[in-house]
Amino acid sequence: MAIAALTLLLAACGGNKGGAQSTDSQSTETADKKVSYITYTNEKYGYSVEVPDFLTKRDTQMEENGTIFSDDGPEGVTLNRIDIGAYESMFVEEYTPEKVKEDFEEEVAKRGDDITSKECGDNYYTFTSKGEYVNETTYVTFKGNVSLTVSIYCEPDHASKFTGEVVDHVFKSAKFK
Repeated sequence: MAIAALTLLLAACGGNKGGAQSTDSQSTETADKKVSYITYTNEKYGYSVEVPDFLTKRDTQMEENGTIFSDDGPEGVTLNRIDIGAYESMFVEEYTPEKVKEDFEEEVAKRGDDITSKECGDNYYTFTSKGEYVNETTYVTFKGNVSLTVSIYCEPDHASKFTGEVVDHVFKSAKFK
């Protein structure tokens, strides 16, 4: 499964405000410490995602479909972050396994040699890419004509904050109601 592959392939990477809601102390054990999570819920698109509580929710212009949780503080460049967003397709009535695969292949082709791992299922896809300055791991899941994208970006020197267990937890928690 995608999550297991990400655990093996992602040793890279690396608040609560507004639409985010606290959970009943969800946590993940990592090699160094226990990580607690808060739940971000988006009512318009009917989804939720749990993010580490050491990240701060940023004010963004995309509040209607998602948000950004950052490790870089409330202002400035946000290289170490989790971007969450849902997008309603006007071009498909419902995502089929064939349409998911088509979108996946387009995304992978667009990124070329930067992709270090990838996987596609009937209603999701995931990939990891490593850049010179920032690494990215993205998970996209589909329901009806809506896609939910969760992307984790980090500079290599922040990798210790985003272990495989944290990435697994965030991606497994990404759910439509």
